[in-house]
Amino acid sequence: MNGFRMTFDPNTLQLVNGLVSIVCAVPFVLHTVFRGHDRAGLYWSLGFMAGLVSAGCYALSAMLNDGWVILSAANGAYAFTIGAVWSGTRLFNGRKSLIQVPLAVALICAAIVPLRWSVDHTWAGAAAYLLAVALFASLIGWEALRMPMRQNIYGRVFGAAMILGAAYHVLRTVALVTLGAEGIAQHPVWGSASATTVVMVLLVVSSICLTAVRAERDTRHQLAPTPGGGAVNFSLDVLSKAAFIVGAKDRLARAQQHGVRIALLQPRIDGLSDFKVAYGSSAGQSAIVRFVTVLRASVPPTAIIGHLGDGHFAVLAMMDEVTSGRDVARGILTTLAETPLAPERGLRMSASVGVAEQADIDVDWDTLWAAASERLAAARADAGNVIAEVRVSRDGSRVDALGHKLAS
Repeated sequence: MNGFRMTFDPNTLQLVNGLVSIVCAVPFVLHTVFRGHDRAGLYWSLGFMAGLVSAGCYALSAMLNDGWVILSAANGAYAFTIGAVWSGTRLFNGRKSLIQVPLAVALICAAIVPLRWSVDHTWAGAAAYLLAVALFASLIGWEALRMPMRQNIYGRVFGAAMILGAAYHVLRTVALVTLGAEGIAQHPVWGSASATTVVMVLLVVSSICLTAVRAERDTRHQLAPTPGGGAVNFSLDVLSKAAFIVGAKDRLARAQQHGVRIALLQPRIDGLSDFKVAYGSSAGQSAIVRFVTVLRASVPPTAIIGHLGDGHFAVLAMMDEVTSGRDVARGILTTLAETPLAPERGLRMSASVGVAEQADIDVDWDTLWAAASERLAAARADAGNVIAEVRVSRDGSRVDALGHKLAS
């Protein structure tokens, strides 16, 4: 009895790939539309939409097989798809998106197609975009296995799937270079049919995992819109710099209306760069997460907290709730001293804190911010674990500027 083998032509494969892309992308994009403050989800959705464009262009290219314009758009969109997902994953972990990198790589992949069209035709630029996909997929896998995403089982599955996808694309690139386009066109492992299947599997896994990661985060943090488009750093449980400044300026204005003075603090983890070099970036991220826990536990409940980047934070507290800004800062450092980073290693963190208090209630925001930044620089210059404070008058002059070393 002869065996039965089903094969699909390229047009059918691209059609199926497009349908799968639509099924995976539409719910994800709609969720982002209704959760517009989710910046990581915004970049992930951008990646899914670029994937739809890529699938459509590849389908047209397979049917028409005429000209390089559509293929150029397809290759560029495909590279940008994976790159945008990488940018979103970085944002989820509280890092800069670096979206400029995927944009640049996508443009390069698109530009190579017309240069190679006369030689390679429909395979023009294939090696370049396959390497780009492999690069971004490996970066996604590495990022997904870092804190805080790796805390989620779906984040770890997502990272592992991306690493496997990166390995496949690297090997397919090697096969393309060694066997040539004709050699892999109908290859059972490296051919278009197998590659399309791999892409569809990765798409489905990514959609499921990222949806689960977002759902768990939404439940844990009870998402709510925030000022200025909602720039909340959900992965660290604090406001981003932009959202903090908007909220702090609003509180400053309302405090002035009620005759209440405020204190602005800028705590920063000491030696974080050296710590990352010694123990790795993931350990550094864990230290930042632990420091956030300390801040949330030690500052007044009505204070607002923002992350300015790389272990640098800001806290705004009303002075009718505490004796002084120094008391808030001392509470932070005391709690920090009682919170070991890694008890099994005996590791503990220290931090420097710059404090600027209003001597007059009508001190403006820029003056207060500059004073707190200057005091933080002074504290860090004094070997760390220091509280440097100042009281600022309405004309910007410093009433006093003191530094206090917390006993180790």
